[in-house]
Amino acid sequence: MLVATRSRFRFFGNRRRRPSSAAPLLIPYWADGVSLGNRPTTTNWQENSGVTRSLLAANGAGDSGHLWHISDSPANRFMAQRISDGAGRGEWTLTGATISDIEDIASATIGGTAYLYLADIGDNSNARSTINIFRVVEPTITGSDSSTSQYEQIVCQYPAGSVPSHKDAETLLVDPDTGDLYIVTKRITPARCYRLAHQSSYTGTQTLEYLGEVWTGPFTDDATGPSTGGYVVGGSI
Repeated sequence: MLVATRSRFRFFGNRRRRPSSAAPLLIPYWADGVSLGNRPTTTNWQENSGVTRSLLAANGAGDSGHLWHISDSPANRFMAQRISDGAGRGEWTLTGATISDIEDIASATIGGTAYLYLADIGDNSNARSTINIFRVVEPTITGSDSSTSQYEQIVCQYPAGSVPSHKDAETLLVDPDTGDLYIVTKRITPARCYRLAHQSSYTGTQTLEYLGEVWTGPFTDDATGPSTGGYVVGGSI
């Protein structure tokens, strides 16, 4: 199971056996939501598949900061939205990227650099041999549309012998302390969790590490890091 702690999350493959040294499970609570505005409803934004907090200092902080959203279709598109009033602050694409099905977005500051992680991990037809994670240097929000070539495409494959029966996934988590990446599958019960250890750069196809089963779901979005107090939140969006 996924266990949320104040400092970071931990994974245990068997929910019935929890190490006695593990920190107690903490359950976060939120106040009722407040409507601040609406995102665009143009053709490019009929389905929003993920949202994360901007961590780049130049993009503001707190209620003066921004959120990043991704569009499910078309796939190569992500948008900045101002928190204070919900105003759209520009749309971005990845220059030259070939994308199949981006289903989640995450953010983390690793080694002093603020990154966005775009998870091209959807596989509705259960036919993909590899999936992609795009690690993007978070752009400065100007209010105008733009594109960026400051990204690395990380090609991944599931490990032989531990390939999920259905490879569709919509949840990507980033450990804010280590930069390790975690993918949780969607269509099978129990879900499966896989890890990719952080590297400063990646070469060739990376084989994910199978960690175990997650006895809940379905998982289609998440949040980690400073903006959630170190918690992991799994749910649907």
